[in-house]
Amino acid sequence: MFDYRDTHLHLLSDHICTALQLANFWQDVAVDIQKDRIYLPQDDLARYGVTVEDLKNRRLTSQYASLLKFQVRRTKEIFEQGRVLPSLVGGRLAIELRLTWLGGMRILEKIEGLQFDTLTQRPSISTSDKIMLLLKSLISRK
Repeated sequence: MFDYRDTHLHLLSDHICTALQLANFWQDVAVDIQKDRIYLPQDDLARYGVTVEDLKNRRLTSQYASLLKFQVRRTKEIFEQGRVLPSLVGGRLAIELRLTWLGGMRILEKIEGLQFDTLTQRPSISTSDKIMLLLKSLISRK
Protein backbone atom coordinates (compact mmCIF):
# COMPACT_ATOMS: atom_id res chain seq x y z
CA MET A 1 0.00 0.00 0.00
CA PHE A 2 1.32 3.47 -0.94
CA ASP A 3 4.49 1.69 -2.16
CA TYR A 4 5.55 0.67 1.36
CA ARG A 5 6.88 -2.88 1.33
CA ASP A 6 8.38 -3.10 4.82
CA THR A 7 6.95 -6.09 6.71
CA HIS A 8 7.37 -4.23 10.01
CA LEU A 9 5.07 -1.48 8.73
CA HIS A 10 2.55 -4.12 7.66
CA LEU A 11 2.62 -5.61 11.16
CA LEU A 12 2.00 -2.18 12.70
CA SER A 13 -0.85 -1.66 10.26
CA ASP A 14 -2.32 -5.02 11.25
CA HIS A 15 -2.34 -3.90 14.88
CA ILE A 16 -4.23 -0.71 14.05
CA CYS A 17 -6.68 -2.49 11.74
CA THR A 18 -7.35 -5.27 14.24
CA ALA A 19 -7.90 -2.82 17.09
CA LEU A 20 -10.15 -0.67 14.92
CA GLN A 21 -12.33 -3.67 14.08
CA LEU A 22 -12.49 -4.72 17.73
CA ALA A 23 -13.47 -1.17 18.77
CA ASN A 24 -16.26 -1.35 16.21
CA PHE A 25 -17.44 -4.66 17.66
CA TRP A 26 -17.56 -3.25 21.22
CA GLN A 27 -19.31 -0.10 19.98
CA ASP A 28 -22.00 -2.11 18.18
CA VAL A 29 -22.83 -4.96 20.56
CA ALA A 30 -26.53 -3.95 20.69
CA VAL A 31 -26.73 -3.39 16.92
CA ASP A 32 -25.09 -6.72 16.17
CA ILE A 33 -27.18 -8.75 18.61
CA GLN A 34 -30.31 -7.59 16.77
CA LYS A 35 -28.82 -9.22 13.67
CA ASP A 36 -27.99 -12.40 15.62
CA ARG A 37 -24.30 -11.56 15.57
CA ILE A 38 -22.11 -11.84 18.63
CA TYR A 39 -18.46 -10.88 18.32
CA LEU A 40 -17.63 -11.14 22.00
CA PRO A 41 -15.53 -14.30 22.44
CA GLN A 42 -17.54 -17.16 23.94
CA ASP A 43 -14.85 -18.00 26.47
CA ASP A 44 -14.88 -14.37 27.70
CA LEU A 45 -18.68 -14.39 27.94
CA ALA A 46 -18.44 -17.52 30.09
CA ARG A 47 -15.56 -16.19 32.19
CA TYR A 48 -17.50 -13.02 33.02
CA GLY A 49 -20.84 -14.78 33.46
CA VAL A 50 -22.61 -13.00 30.59
CA THR A 51 -25.20 -14.97 28.65
CA VAL A 52 -26.56 -14.61 25.15
CA GLU A 53 -29.93 -13.91 26.78
CA ASP A 54 -28.36 -11.01 28.69
CA LEU A 55 -27.20 -9.58 25.38
CA LYS A 56 -30.49 -10.18 23.56
CA ASN A 57 -32.43 -8.56 26.40
CA ARG A 58 -29.91 -5.73 26.63
CA ARG A 59 -29.47 -6.56 30.28
CA LEU A 60 -26.72 -4.31 31.57
CA THR A 61 -25.06 -6.07 34.49
CA SER A 62 -21.85 -5.49 36.38
CA GLN A 63 -20.56 -8.66 34.68
CA TYR A 64 -21.22 -7.17 31.24
CA ALA A 65 -19.50 -3.91 32.24
CA SER A 66 -16.50 -5.89 33.49
CA LEU A 67 -16.40 -7.87 30.25
CA LEU A 68 -16.44 -4.71 28.14
CA LYS A 69 -13.85 -3.07 30.37
CA PHE A 70 -11.57 -6.05 29.72
CA GLN A 71 -12.21 -5.88 25.96
CA VAL A 72 -11.56 -2.13 25.83
CA ARG A 73 -8.33 -2.46 27.80
CA ARG A 74 -7.13 -5.27 25.53
CA THR A 75 -8.08 -3.31 22.41
CA LYS A 76 -6.19 -0.24 23.64
CA GLU A 77 -3.11 -2.42 24.08
CA ILE A 78 -3.40 -3.57 20.46
CA PHE A 79 -3.83 0.03 19.29
CA GLU A 80 -0.70 0.98 21.24
CA GLN A 81 1.27 -1.69 19.40
CA GLY A 82 0.58 0.16 16.14
CA ARG A 83 0.84 3.72 17.47
CA VAL A 84 4.22 4.45 15.91
CA LEU A 85 3.12 3.65 12.35
CA PRO A 86 2.09 7.19 11.31
CA SER A 87 5.53 8.52 12.27
CA LEU A 88 7.19 5.95 9.99
CA VAL A 89 5.38 6.99 6.81
CA GLY A 90 5.04 10.31 5.11
CA GLY A 91 2.58 12.79 3.72
CA ARG A 92 -1.14 12.32 3.62
CA LEU A 93 -0.86 8.67 4.65
CA ALA A 94 0.69 9.69 7.99
CA ILE A 95 -2.19 12.09 8.64
CA GLU A 96 -4.82 9.51 7.69
CA LEU A 97 -3.22 6.86 9.89
CA ARG A 98 -3.01 9.25 12.86
CA LEU A 99 -6.66 10.18 12.33
CA THR A 100 -7.65 6.50 12.18
CA TRP A 101 -5.68 5.69 15.32
CA LEU A 102 -7.05 8.68 17.21
CA GLY A 103 -10.62 7.93 16.09
CA GLY A 104 -10.44 4.34 17.24
CA MET A 105 -9.02 5.35 20.59
CA ARG A 106 -11.73 8.00 20.94
CA ILE A 107 -14.46 5.38 20.48
CA LEU A 108 -12.88 3.34 23.28
CA GLU A 109 -12.83 6.45 25.48
CA LYS A 110 -16.50 7.01 24.68
CA ILE A 111 -17.27 3.43 25.73
CA GLU A 112 -15.46 4.06 29.00
CA GLY A 113 -17.44 7.28 29.43
CA LEU A 114 -20.66 5.27 29.13
CA GLN A 115 -19.44 3.00 31.93
CA PHE A 116 -19.11 0.26 29.28
CA ASP A 117 -22.84 0.30 28.51
CA THR A 118 -22.99 -0.51 24.83
CA LEU A 119 -26.20 -2.48 25.28
CA THR A 120 -28.51 0.51 25.73
CA GLN A 121 -26.35 3.24 24.18
CA ARG A 122 -24.18 3.44 21.08
CA PRO A 123 -21.06 5.54 21.55
CA SER A 124 -20.33 7.78 18.61
CA ILE A 125 -17.91 10.50 17.61
CA SER A 126 -19.50 13.93 17.65
CA THR A 127 -18.79 16.78 15.26
CA SER A 128 -16.64 18.48 17.89
CA ASP A 129 -14.74 15.20 18.38
CA LYS A 130 -14.13 15.02 14.63
CA ILE A 131 -12.74 18.55 14.54
CA MET A 132 -10.50 17.85 17.53
CA LEU A 133 -9.28 14.58 16.03
CA LEU A 134 -8.53 16.19 12.68
CA LEU A 135 -6.55 18.97 14.34
CA LYS A 136 -4.61 16.49 16.44
CA SER A 137 -3.85 14.36 13.40
CA LEU A 138 -2.54 17.39 11.52
CA ILE A 139 -0.25 18.66 14.30
CA SER A 140 0.83 15.41 15.95
CA ARG A 141 4.02 13.67 14.90
CA LYS A 142 3.67 10.47 16.95
